[in-house]
Amino acid sequence: TGVIMETIAGINQRQDCSDFYLVGLLGMLHRYGSDPSFPKSLRQPLEECVLGFKYWADEPGSDAMWFWSENHQILFHTCEILAGQLYPDRLFPNVGQTGQWHRAKGERLALSWLLKRGAGGFQEWDSNCYFEEDLLALSHLADLAESQPVYDLASVIMDKMFLTMALNSYKGTFGSTHGRTYTPHIKGARREATAGVSRLMWGMGAFNDRILATVSLACMGNYDFPSIIGDIAAD
Repeated sequence: TGVIMETIAGINQRQDCSDFYLVGLLGMLHRYGSDPSFPKSLRQPLEECVLGFKYWADEPGSDAMWFWSENHQILFHTCEILAGQLYPDRLFPNVGQTGQWHRAKGERLALSWLLKRGAGGFQEWDSNCYFEEDLLALSHLADLAESQPVYDLASVIMDKMFLTMALNSYKGTFGSTHGRTYTPHIKGARREATAGVSRLMWGMGAFNDRILATVSLACMGNYDFPSIIGDIAAD
């Protein structure tokens, strides 16, 4: 509970990358929030955190968050969808709208993002760091989204990303050009943020400290990974 309370405090301050962590808290609430053993001390702080968040750049309030890069966009939209699903009839005080309103807005923006990636690929192409964040968002949508179009498209884009990784990997090394990356991720494949994803999905790669997408993928119950993609990666 201590770690979760620290995370809530950072999100309430609207620190950079709050969207990375809020999506995980929302996934936790969707999966386990109604469990009798869920800590009662966390319920109100989590609820206040979700209801009070700034879900997009056009909403009021100061923040230190970055909205405009490709991976942040889909993470914010995912957070808004899951928050709206969780509290459909509650008022979100930052904009004075209900959860239903937030869900509809999140779904509209997410579908636009998903259609662009499906038709034209990624600006941050083959990114061995930001594919992790994209998968963090998509794995929540492809497991928890109640909108069938959002669920279907998120699953399709995940298939596309996994196929891209499989075609451009060698023994677990995502060794292609990268639309965005950082020095540690190209000096050695064990440090790639996608290394754990590869290890989980087709047994090649390495688990490391970049675990957001790996853990999220491992929690999924409603996504069927096409086994042919794993065969391609291993060939």
